[in-house]
Amino acid sequence: MATNLENVDNSWNNISIEDFSPYVRPTREGSHPEINPSRLHLQFLLGDGRNSLNLLTTGDASLLLLYRNRRGYISSFQEDGDDLEILQFQGSKQEGYRVTQGLHIAKLMADQVQAIASDPQTDFRRITMPNPTVLTENMSSVQSPFAIMRIPRVIERYHGLIAQLGMSYSEEESKFIAEVNR
Repeated sequence: MATNLENVDNSWNNISIEDFSPYVRPTREGSHPEINPSRLHLQFLLGDGRNSLNLLTTGDASLLLLYRNRRGYISSFQEDGDDLEILQFQGSKQEGYRVTQGLHIAKLMADQVQAIASDPQTDFRRITMPNPTVLTENMSSVQSPFAIMRIPRVIERYHGLIAQLGMSYSEEESKFIAEVNR
């Protein structure tokens, strides 16, 4: 019997160019040109399918956002019973800054997480995520002082995702939780 994430992998349909358009931020004067939605691509990658990325991933599956065929953002999940647990939400060195500045990334990824969790082929009941402070603790062990300086911005992005998903913190479970909308 296939897992929920295997079922998503079998039925995954990439979002269309038109579907990316609402997530594009308007250009600000002096900034990069507006992101071209036709250059965006979102991949659902399961298990060993992520090995060729040369990216540190965690969990059972990942969503990889590519811009101009280069890595822009990644979000990783694991299946935990009836829960889809978000374990990673980060930009890539290649196009991460460009994607973060040019897209409403938290809204885009939240909508995709909700689509995965509510896929008719799955039985997910909740979307969960550990406290962002816990998720970023491994950054404090990095030797680069720049990694330490990024922690507040990283936590801010996680909180953007939490807000977009309408998650509430459970003291009892020590995680953020949102019910799946079916």
